[in-house]
Amino acid sequence: MALISCPKCGNTVSEYADICPYCGHPIGEEKKGKGLRKMVVLSMMAAIIIVAAVIFFLGLSANSAKKAWLEATRTATATEPAVFHGAQPTYAPIQIAVPTMPNLRASSPVARRALELLEQEPHSYAVLTRMLRSEGFSSVDILYGLTQSGIDWMEQAARKARQYVAQGDYTREALLEQLIAVGFSEEQAAYGADHCGQSW
Repeated sequence: MALISCPKCGNTVSEYADICPYCGHPIGEEKKGKGLRKMVVLSMMAAIIIVAAVIFFLGLSANSAKKAWLEATRTATATEPAVFHGAQPTYAPIQIAVPTMPNLRASSPVARRALELLEQEPHSYAVLTRMLRSEGFSSVDILYGLTQSGIDWMEQAARKARQYVAQGDYTREALLEQLIAVGFSEEQAAYGADHCGQSW
């Protein structure tokens, strides 16, 4: 049997006593009050731990989803560096084969920025990648965002072709060379030349 001190008179009494036999102070009420306070503190600590665990696992799930997506993109071909011939840069065609992730277009900062840039002026994948990298986005985030953005690169080639045609006289061959020089693939360049409003 454990002994405790009476909080009023200081005499030693049994922890199971309801009142102090010396002064009549209610020992049980004191114990109940301490127990209630202890229960409240423990409940608050448990709630904090649960909330922290939920936040942690939600963040972990988001990171896991991104890691799984990045693992799936390992079969995608890497962007090749620019090759300069005189003053005109050329870019190797880029072929990307990756799975899609719903709603990323609205949630990815890279995708949102890419769409803003394309609203101002059409660009190829290669040129847009360089622009995004110059703004501080990482190569992984650019790949992750652009391949999920829903951008129609054929239509970008057609828009760029219309822009060139409006600026000067081009033969179909010269227009194809110009589109390829700014990063469009041969297929994209051909589509752009055939859909720029010119009758060759």
